[in-house]
Amino acid sequence: MDLLLVIIVIGVLIIIHELGHLIMAKIYKIPVEKFSIGFGPSIIEKQIHETTYSVSLIPLGGYIKLKGEEEEEENGFLLQPVKKKLMVVFMGPLANLILGVFLIFLLYFLFGMKYSPPIINFEKKISHFERGDILIAINRDTINSFEEAYTILQKNLNKEITISLLRNKKIITFQWIVNDSFQYLYPLILPVIEKVKKKSPADMAGLQPNDTIIAINDTSICCWEDLIERIRNSGGEKIKITYRRGGVFSTFLTPQLVVSDTSSKKIGQIGVWVYLPRKKINFLQALAQAFIRSGYVITQTFVILYKLIVGEISRKALGGPIMVAQLTYESLRWGWEYFLALFGLLAINLFVVNMLPIPVLDGGRGLIFIVEFFIKRRLTKKELNIAITIGWIIIMLLILFTFY
Repeated sequence: MDLLLVIIVIGVLIIIHELGHLIMAKIYKIPVEKFSIGFGPSIIEKQIHETTYSVSLIPLGGYIKLKGEEEEEENGFLLQPVKKKLMVVFMGPLANLILGVFLIFLLYFLFGMKYSPPIINFEKKISHFERGDILIAINRDTINSFEEAYTILQKNLNKEITISLLRNKKIITFQWIVNDSFQYLYPLILPVIEKVKKKSPADMAGLQPNDTIIAINDTSICCWEDLIERIRNSGGEKIKITYRRGGVFSTFLTPQLVVSDTSSKKIGQIGVWVYLPRKKINFLQALAQAFIRSGYVITQTFVILYKLIVGEISRKALGGPIMVAQLTYESLRWGWEYFLALFGLLAINLFVVNMLPIPVLDGGRGLIFIVEFFIKRRLTKKELNIAITIGWIIIMLLILFTFY
């Protein structure tokens, strides 16, 4: 069942991409010779007008064949105006982006939106605040989440505000002129488990959702950040975990060592997911959050690509179809919420990658059409072959960079 879902995810990502090309070609009345779901020998074929629709034996993706895509033919793709060619080419990646936004919308609409409790933590000590303070109100506005408090502080930079917080079961109120130091504040996340990954060290040791971790090797921990740091630096050695579940209990487990996504260093993992409260949001709020989150993912994808190039993070963070399959399989062990989030992330990443100006990708094809428009002629076969060769060299270098 898990393998089938991996195949479905990879297949859907590619089919949606090719479907984007198909729909735009049909809108512009550009002849489509064949549209296939899957590769290899056809199992089912049906001719509708000039297009042969096919379901093929190997279900990993699909492809589209436009008339006149490789050689100039009457009414063919290459003889179309540049606007039409660009729209057909770019609609493939855009279809992946639309899929990604839709999946993230479903994630928020079905599961709600997580938020951080208004509990104070900081990188540097700030006057008036202590670690573990719970924000109650700012200027008499009740604070329900850390994100809400942070937004209010941003809006009141260099202004005096009234803050009420809970410290050691006592309410404290004071005036504070907001300065740049507020940027050192971040939420303190309690070490409470929301999910346990199936067949993980935590699962085998008997840890369950809603358990609160209170100590590792008899040393107290205060927050989720502390828990993660201790486990990552465990060196894969057996550790004692003390937790609260009604009473106080202990268990032993050995963290699994995995290579970090951002470095070549091996870190410990036990397979637990942090608990954060969540709130239900309506259709429009979920849609707005989907656009915001998608924009963030696009930006971060470019940031990661840049950091890979300059060597700030490990090339292990870059992956191909094998990593996609591994991540999809792993996500199923976390549950459907994680799976949906990963599916949306992969769709958006596919949009970004395909828009890169590399000749063998859609972004590169679009770049060639734009160059042809400005030089007022089509590139010669020799020029196209040089561009495509450069594109494949770049792709091969990326593959070597990723796996070696």
